[in-house]
Amino acid sequence: MRKSVCFLLLSIMMTGCGKLSRSEAEKIIKKDFTENPSAVYFQINSLVGSHSGINKDVCDKLESAGYLKRVKERHGFFQGDFLMPNDEKSPFMREDNVLKVKICEKVFDHITGIAQEGKTTAIVEFTWKYDNFQPAYEIVKPAAELKQPSPIKYVMTKYDDGWRLGR
Repeated sequence: MRKSVCFLLLSIMMTGCGKLSRSEAEKIIKKDFTENPSAVYFQINSLVGSHSGINKDVCDKLESAGYLKRVKERHGFFQGDFLMPNDEKSPFMREDNVLKVKICEKVFDHITGIAQEGKTTAIVEFTWKYDNFQPAYEIVKPAAELKQPSPIKYVMTKYDDGWRLGR
């Protein structure tokens, strides 16, 4: 009888009660954010005459700071001044007529709640924040529209080897 009770208690401790802890959920989410980084980009048209207001000021500052340079290019029947990355070290990338630069990343912030649904499913709600700001961000900040972070929900499923993100 005593062996049975000890075995029962040991098996409950080893398998847990099926509940996902905040620390375990946080570990899984942080791993996912690390393996699948979410970069935030600022984009602007490379055609010089297409900018006005804040975007014109930002382009002028990016050019003055040495990130971008003006070049004359011909596209079909159109010829004009375009902004290009200044050199290979420039963080800007050009895709067609759009210049884009990574300005920061979305990173995990904290868990706001866990809704357990049975023994093998849990919905984890968490918040994220902007971090790892790049040097170009200070220049594009007036034109970059960073939205207020909103909560995200992940579904997690318990397998024989532990909890995993449900994909």
